[in-house]
Amino acid sequence: MKKTWLAAGGILLAAVLSWPAGAVHGAGSGRFLEGYAVEGAELKLFCSGLQDGAEGESYRVSLSGQELPVTGRERFEDAWEPVTYFCLTDVSGSMGDVQMEQIREILAELGNGLQEGDNLIIGTMGNQVETGDFLTEPEAVREAASELEAGREDTNLYAGIVESIRTMQASSEVNRRKCLIILSDGQDDQQSGITREEASAAVESGRIPVYTVAVTKEVPDDEALSYAKLLGSFARSSVGGAHYTPALDGQTGLWVAQDISDRMGGGVALTADISGVEAERDLVLLRVSCTAEGGSSYEDSMEIYAEELIQETADEETGEAAGEAGETGEIEGTGGGQQADIPEEAEDSGTPVGVLAAAGAVLLAAVIGVFAVVWRKKKQKAANQSDQEADPQTDGPETARPGEETGVSAGEPVQEEMSYSRTENCELRLYAVGYGGVVRSFLLEKGREVTIGRNEKADLVLDQEDRKLSGVQCSLKWENGKLYVQDKGSLNGTFVNGIPIQAMGRVAVHDGETIRMGSYEYRIELEARPNGTEETADNRI
Repeated sequence: MKKTWLAAGGILLAAVLSWPAGAVHGAGSGRFLEGYAVEGAELKLFCSGLQDGAEGESYRVSLSGQELPVTGRERFEDAWEPVTYFCLTDVSGSMGDVQMEQIREILAELGNGLQEGDNLIIGTMGNQVETGDFLTEPEAVREAASELEAGREDTNLYAGIVESIRTMQASSEVNRRKCLIILSDGQDDQQSGITREEASAAVESGRIPVYTVAVTKEVPDDEALSYAKLLGSFARSSVGGAHYTPALDGQTGLWVAQDISDRMGGGVALTADISGVEAERDLVLLRVSCTAEGGSSYEDSMEIYAEELIQETADEETGEAAGEAGETGEIEGTGGGQQADIPEEAEDSGTPVGVLAAAGAVLLAAVIGVFAVVWRKKKQKAANQSDQEADPQTDGPETARPGEETGVSAGEPVQEEMSYSRTENCELRLYAVGYGGVVRSFLLEKGREVTIGRNEKADLVLDQEDRKLSGVQCSLKWENGKLYVQDKGSLNGTFVNGIPIQAMGRVAVHDGETIRMGSYEYRIELEARPNGTEETADNRI
């Protein structure tokens, strides 16, 4: 009888998957808009779960009420957009041999389904979350899957979800279309760290399809089923994802992998003309609706930065001028500060002599800069020694009077740490993790809050080319011998040591810790700057 019901369930599931064009297949959130890409004067929209093909089907796209002409539509399987599959696998002590074999089977089949341009990452969850390499060949995926073994550690599920999404948003090797596949029994054994709410928020804001596979024992008990249901909530709140419980539904790992691949290839790419867009605000509302032949309507929306649309269109019109400026290697600043030098892959210009000349110029500038910094530090050290000999009473640390508020305005003593007791300002250095030698440094005045972001509305423009960095991303404040950071409603969030801080208010960040802003993670270095120190930072804020 049970097999009969399972067979009936399979028929019903097949009927749902073959639903007429226009239906939204996927998560219970009802959202289908994965993301977008600006290509010249066109806006390309990735709509997960929509099935194009019915003659009576129509699409509408608008930006803050401005109707955009829809110039094209095609299914992903017809014009394949490469996909990145991030497979987050549970290798904790709660996983048995049967469960690990299910995971290996699913991963191997996903590897077999990789097409040109696709790649796959295998991440593992124990006490720590570890991310593997980007794999593009089926054999490499099978080999990596075969090496997976369950250990005796606890499961750090929620941290794994947040870290996986962060990696997909930041890595340059990740394709424009991507999905997260979670292979776990659904347990999170960590008593501290990332919460379920934080993981859910990361899923919802990430707009990445999440496929959850509850890898349970052959006959799951009530506790296992409750964990499986909890795991499925991440798929249901994502864009276009789905949840699977193979042991309960009689599904094989082969079927699950094929269904995930089919779903990722079953969406629609819409193209809309943005040449006539006029944006009056920094943020504009992108709204996409689909109406099927039978009258059923589906709608989704997201906020995007207007300058992304305008900037790309302007670049298309002034491509020659931009190309000439790029050949000179010059970097133009804006009213808010200089732009960070984050490296990108350059196209082959066919002029190796010009490339060598540019590289030589950069190397020469770096050498000159190093000598300048060393000379200034020697000069400052000599000046400090001279000051101490002239005024020996200043050798001891100053302290604030009881009840006196410290670190608010210039001239007031700092009460907190001894090493910062005589510090008026702080030199902050930001090292781009993974990009050796790339560093921005600037001087922070004590007690003054400054903003950092992507355009001139911020006090410091960090990187104009980083489209995941908000116009005003976050604020920094040097106070009481500590650096404080606070998110300012950024679109993709600000992270301290991998933890999102949007809802945490002002957060103290210490020397050696990391801040993620936009596409890059920066390791911070703090250096106390006593009164009268000669400025060596790139910017004084």
